[in-house]
Amino acid sequence: MTMIEEQEFRDLFKEESEEHLLCMDEGLLGLEKDPSDLTRLDHVFRAAHSLKGAARMLYLPEIEMLAHRCEDVLRLGKSDGKTLTTELVAQLFPLLSAMHKLVDEALGGVKANVDVKHLLAALEQHLAGEDEVVMIEGAETDSLDDEAVESSSEVRSDASIVDRAESNNRVQQQDYRIKTIRVPTRKLDGLLNQMGELIVARGRVSQRLLDIENIAETWDEWQRSEAITTGVQRASQTGRKGDEKTRFEQMGTMIQALYHASSEDMTRLETVTDKIADEVRNIRLLPLATIFNLFPRLVRDQANEQGKKIEFNIQGGDTLADKQIVEEMKDPLMHMLRNAVDHGIETEAQRMGGGKPAVGKLTVSAYQSSTNITIEVSDDGRGIDPEVIGRTALKRKLLGQKELESMSDKQIQALIFSPGFSTSQFVTDISGRGVGMDVVRNNVERLKGQIEIESEVGRGSMLRILLPITLSSTRVLIASVNGRPYAIPADAVNSSMHLDKSIIFSIEGRKNITFQGSALHVVALSELLEVDEQQLESRLGKEKGRLETASNDEDGYLLCVVIESGNDRFGLLVDELLDEREVVVKPHGSMLKRVRNVSNVTILDSGDVCMILNPQDLARTMRKHVAVFTEELEASVKQGKQVVLLVEDSMTIRIQEKRILEGGGYEVVTAVDGLDAMNKLVTIQADAVVSDIVMPNIDGLELTAMIRRESKYNDIPIILVTALASDEDKKAGLEAGANAYISKPRFDQKILLETLGRLI
Repeated sequence: MTMIEEQEFRDLFKEESEEHLLCMDEGLLGLEKDPSDLTRLDHVFRAAHSLKGAARMLYLPEIEMLAHRCEDVLRLGKSDGKTLTTELVAQLFPLLSAMHKLVDEALGGVKANVDVKHLLAALEQHLAGEDEVVMIEGAETDSLDDEAVESSSEVRSDASIVDRAESNNRVQQQDYRIKTIRVPTRKLDGLLNQMGELIVARGRVSQRLLDIENIAETWDEWQRSEAITTGVQRASQTGRKGDEKTRFEQMGTMIQALYHASSEDMTRLETVTDKIADEVRNIRLLPLATIFNLFPRLVRDQANEQGKKIEFNIQGGDTLADKQIVEEMKDPLMHMLRNAVDHGIETEAQRMGGGKPAVGKLTVSAYQSSTNITIEVSDDGRGIDPEVIGRTALKRKLLGQKELESMSDKQIQALIFSPGFSTSQFVTDISGRGVGMDVVRNNVERLKGQIEIESEVGRGSMLRILLPITLSSTRVLIASVNGRPYAIPADAVNSSMHLDKSIIFSIEGRKNITFQGSALHVVALSELLEVDEQQLESRLGKEKGRLETASNDEDGYLLCVVIESGNDRFGLLVDELLDEREVVVKPHGSMLKRVRNVSNVTILDSGDVCMILNPQDLARTMRKHVAVFTEELEASVKQGKQVVLLVEDSMTIRIQEKRILEGGGYEVVTAVDGLDAMNKLVTIQADAVVSDIVMPNIDGLELTAMIRRESKYNDIPIILVTALASDEDKKAGLEAGANAYISKPRFDQKILLETLGRLI
């Protein structure tokens, strides 16, 4: 017999075999005294059965054979009409001693030098003396050669004595060390909870240290104050000057000593707490291979059923994760793999017809960064088509047209995680990529993680799951809104900044700033959480008021926290940033299992309960907020200022022109190309159209012609603002039906506003 090759399996088998062999050692000793003890018999029988199964899986045939024969003999005591005698139990000790040696050999110890055939022959010889038990189910008698059977009588006569003597010598010669123990997971969970409480206590002690420091500083200022000087002078007049001075000095010395001692204690407490926290977290860590190794068979069977050829790869199985993460990610990953096989990867004929290799590729990989554990499931299949998903979302009434228009392709693709997409109709429409994906998102978010999509139609997809390294605590940024603290997960925070109100501008009814070269939507956190106390304000009034009052410090700046969650990025306006710290996560009570925008709660050092916000929920709430606000804005536009439809595909130019028009007193509705503009014209009452010419889908000249073909739009003035400045270009624009033509090289905002003023 050879040593188990993989270290991981050696460690697992070592722990398991020690437990089973110990149970058999103790159990057989008890059965030798009382063979009728059925409870003990059941324990020993299960241990032999489990050891047999483990040995079979690891290709250890000799251990499997011995455990199997022990199991057969023990079954006699469990069967009706059979009797397990003391003599029969004694015959199992040589087999048990042999298994001890063989296990040591399999784990890398010395050669066992065990003659399994002779041991089994001795057992069979003993059993042969009782007719009713000669034939034992599953007996391996055919594996014994004739020579072994002939010599069995010699072995039977002294094997038990010799084996027990060798076992006793081995036990006496070796140092007894327990290297591993098994602990129920509920005890580990309890230890984890207490570790969290220790972190909270450390925070409170740290606050007390600050209190002592403040006392020391106050005393120091008091000592130098005029009042103390006056008091000492008065004491000198009564002859007690020395006593008063001594008392003040002693008090100061005591306060300083208390502060320094507390500071040293705090340092030690922090060191010990950090070490304990790390050790407790490490105890719960398991390799993701624990679940990854279940997937090859799943993919193989699924592919065979579908008649597909798939190359399945696993990477990063040695990545460690919290036990709860390993347990709860099994089902979501199986959902993802099934969808990839069933509906992501095409059939062999489809792949070859599309110029792809006949064999599809499917990979599950994992790796760990400083803040997250990342699991990726990728395939080279059909990909996820955002246009089809958008149409289906509207058809299912999962969102409105306005909300859909405000979403990027990645945000639209993320709609596959909505419960309404898990239907047979959707399977047909978008190649089934949505089946069960709402379950995936729910499980991931329950683990305080997030899921991202990267997909290209016809090229394949990647689903990326980001999970925290630990579930017991998390690092957060604590912000204040209306006097209440809120915790924002630090891994979702891109940056924080002070904003001058003058840099905020509107795009399609949304308040934005320029951030890293592009527009970033900003919204007051109080608006998303609906915690504003002035509930009677209109929504339009709220938006304006919050942008004016949120973080309204003396310099007139706003405090903004930039959040990144999956494919979403947006800014939250808050009143104040209080702290960044590690906090202990407390789950909701049974009555609050799911609260929108909130993932968990924590207890601050002050004792206040603080909600930990859910970045994914905030992103979804923000999108709905944008859609509702846009609809209300457009409704108000119809009743107020003149409306200009601005059509420009360049975001930079669109923002600049929009500012100019809004500065001129116009309400502006923007469109990204001619096709978008025609759709907008149906929903708004435009007083004028300002359009570029060179645009995708429908350009400015085509748009102008289309508008002029509709009699109801005959009175709408059209101004073309373009870089095309030749006389032929101007002629083409006027022939298409434009009322004015302004070239960008000579662009002047006054000219645009004056032209609009004459035409409207």
